[in-house]
This record gives sequence, structure tokens and C-alpha cells, in this order.
Amino acid sequence: MGGSGGQSIAGVMATGSHGGDIFLPPIADCVMAIHLIGPGGQEWWIEPSHGLTAGTEAETQRELQNIATTVRGAAAELCKDIRVEKDDDFFRSVLVSVGRMGFVYSLVVKTVPAFKLQETRSDQVWEDFNINLTATNFANFVANPSLHFLQVLILPFANGQNMHGCKLAQRIKLKDCPADQVVDGTGFDFAGFICRQQDVRIFIPLLLAALAGLIAVAALVALAAAEFAAASALAAIPFVGWALAAALYAAWAATLTAIAALGVTIAALTTLIGYLTVSGSVTSGELIAAIANFAFAFGLKDLMKAALLMLFDNAYPTKSNGQPWTQTRISWKIMDTYGYKYEDLCQKVDSMEIAFDVAAATDVKQGYIAFVDEVLAIFGDLYNRNIAVAGLMSLRYTSKTTALIGMSKFPKTCHIEIPLIRKFAGNAEFIDRVQRAAINHGGVPHWGQLMTTYTGADIDNLHGSDLTTWEGHPHDAHPGRWRIQQSHFQQRLHNNLPPGTLWIAR
Repeated sequence: MGGSGGQSIAGVMATGSHGGDIFLPPIADCVMAIHLIGPGGQEWWIEPSHGLTAGTEAETQRELQNIATTVRGAAAELCKDIRVEKDDDFFRSVLVSVGRMGFVYSLVVKTVPAFKLQETRSDQVWEDFNINLTATNFANFVANPSLHFLQVLILPFANGQNMHGCKLAQRIKLKDCPADQVVDGTGFDFAGFICRQQDVRIFIPLLLAALAGLIAVAALVALAAAEFAAASALAAIPFVGWALAAALYAAWAATLTAIAALGVTIAALTTLIGYLTVSGSVTSGELIAAIANFAFAFGLKDLMKAALLMLFDNAYPTKSNGQPWTQTRISWKIMDTYGYKYEDLCQKVDSMEIAFDVAAATDVKQGYIAFVDEVLAIFGDLYNRNIAVAGLMSLRYTSKTTALIGMSKFPKTCHIEIPLIRKFAGNAEFIDRVQRAAINHGGVPHWGQLMTTYTGADIDNLHGSDLTTWEGHPHDAHPGRWRIQQSHFQQRLHNNLPPGTLWIAR
């Protein structure tokens, strides 16, 4: 479900969350019928006009009410006064409704048998690769009929040539059922060990031992430096003495450099131990944020950049034992990347996601590709100003949803998700600037993620007549429908909101 088993199917459906199959709409479009509890506890059975059950609304309603009253145990799951609606707009309104319509009690969902997927990963350079993602070239790039998944992960840190690395993942659906090809583990996962710690104070004894070792090494190096400093006595010896003195002077200079480096390391480690001692319980993610904010503020951002890139490479490798990453497994074992065994506290994130029309990217300077470049420029600006932000961009693709206010509004939709590690100093500015850029590029926000910069007017503009239908018309021919009653309630709330606020009940 959306690449993560950490979600509920009702939440996935209600917010328009999606998978990554290029040729399929989002997960909500697998729903065939909705059993909903609306205002006043009224139960509803909602289908499209030509949906799951045969017969008219009245016939299906009588049948369900009969089941509720005559079948043993059915009353625990179904009220005898349940109402049935077979209406396309009604169904499409409830399908993605952000919790606004009531409580989803149960769903009827269409599924397919499990199948085998093969995933490959590779390293790319965004500025070279993005030409494949324009409206003109995208269809050819994904022309392989077996290709069902495309993801591009973009690293926001620029390299020395002001280019950005990215990781490409592709999955093909296999027609036969070959043996599993599972990527071998890479030994002890040090980053994983760090990131699952709820309280990093458990590392204080290890850090104290490391500090003692560094102090001992520094003492030995200082002693050696004192010996090398005696080179001045050799300078009195002609020729051979001069050569020996020059060599010892060079060694002396090197040891002084080593002492300085060790001194900085010892000071940093001492500061870290002090911080952990007085700060109370701190998770690994909170510690990373604290270190990063310190590093950026005191001119150590390049060191932090290297550490964050290492953390990301460890979390999403593109090679295994020196070979390109390839694995073949049953579908759900490839698709579900959620870590059930341990909670990853390094990746507690503030996340936003925006959907774009692939057709608008007529070249690499337009549409969602231009938006990606603008986000990279915002990140680069914060980095150059020594303001810490850490995250990445994930591009995935789906087809159009039937849900009225689903974010996947376009025949071919690109979803750009931008998760940020929490408590970094630049997060608030970054989020605001990125969302303003998304609005300018016509990006549709994900209902279940951050969208604080979007206003009601922005949402009206993006969803247009679909939003009007979703809200219902005040003079609808069916004034008894609860969705119309909800629209009046929604209007009252809307009128009392401060300017620039978008309210969605969840």
C-alpha cells in the first residue's frame, strides 16, 4: 500500500495515496463498494451506478436489510436501516474524502493473484537523465510492456560539477515464475543499528572509551612531535645532518597537523558526550538533527553532507557485492519496503507530496522537471547560507484516478514526494518555498501530507468543477442526502477560517 505496510487501507484510500505502477490508477480505484457510517450513525452502502451488485438501489437496500434482520450474527456488522446509493458522483466523492464524509467501516476491493516482480537499481545523474522524463520521451522510455514501476530518487546535494546524483529503480512483471533472486545482506548494518535507538544515551560508554583512546593517541603523537623537534641539533652536521633535519622537520609538521585534527575530534566528541548527558532522552533522528544544525552553523557542513550521503547510500544501495542491484521475488515482498522489525528513527520525517501532469513537461525547462530543478536550487541556496536541511526527492508515476478530489488528476501523473528529517533548522523555510513553487507549477498536493502553504483558493483552482461536485450543490434534488448536509456545515466552517487557511477534517 503506497510502498509501505505502515498504513491502513482506509487511510490510503481516503487521502488518495498511490503505488508506483505506471499503468494503474491509485489504490482507491480498486474499491468496488464502501460501507460507511455517516452523521447520526446512519450506515450507507455506496457503489457506482453500474457497480458490484445487481438490481436497483431499492432492491439492494431491501436485500441488505433482510440480511441484517434474518442472518444470524449479521446484525453485529450491518444495521437494519442501512441505506444504499448507486451513484457515480456520490461514489467518486466518498472514494477520496479525507475523512470528511464519515467513518469507513468496510470496503470491497478488487485484487489480482500474486505475481513475481524483478527490481533493478542503477545510479544516474539527474541533469543527464531527466531528458527521458519529458512528455515527448516518457512514453518511449517506459515502452517495455513488462515495466510496471519507475522511481527516481534524487539527492539534493550538488557535486563538484553542480550536478545531482539520482537512483533509478525499475520493476518488471514476470510472466513465468522463476526462482527468487534475493540480494545478499552486506554484513553488519551500522547505520541501521544507530537509527533504531530510541535513546542514544546508551552510546555514552562507547563514546567515553573512544575519547580515552583518542586522548592516548594524542599524547603519543605529542611525544613524537617533541622528539622530531630535536631536529635542530642535526642541522649542525653538514650534508647528512641537513638531510636528516629536513626529514624530521617534515615529520614534525605532519605530527602537529595530526595533533590539531585530534584536538578538534576530541573537542567535538567531548561536546557530544556533554550534550547527550544533559539533554535527556534523545532519539537517533533528533541527535542527527542536533549535530547537523551545529555542523552547518560552525562551518562543518561538508562533513555533515558526507555523513548524510553515506546514510542514504546505506539505506538505498544500488549495488550488491560489487554487482548491479537485481532481485526477483513475489510481488508484495518487493513492493512493501516498510521496516517491520525495527523502527527507523533516523527517518522520522516532515513530508510533502505534489502531483503534476507529465504532459506539461514539454522539455526539461517546463512542468514537473522545472519544479524539480527549482527545488534543488532552493536546497542549494539554504546549503550556501549554512542552513541545515536533509531530505530527498522521490518521483513515481501513476495513471488518472476516478476520485473527484484525488491528487492523480492527469492521464499520466508524476508524484513528487519530498521527505525531510525533522528538527533541521531550515525545514520551515524550505517547506514554504517548495510549496509556493509547486503552486506556481500547478502541483496538486497530497491530502495526507504537509500542505500548509496552499489556500482554499489554490485548492479551488486545482480541482475546479470536481471540487464543486464533491461539495454538493445546495439546491440538489436530493436534499436528504447527508453529503449535502455536510456541504452546508463545510461552508459554515469555511466562512469562519482566517485567510490563507485550508481546513480538512481527518
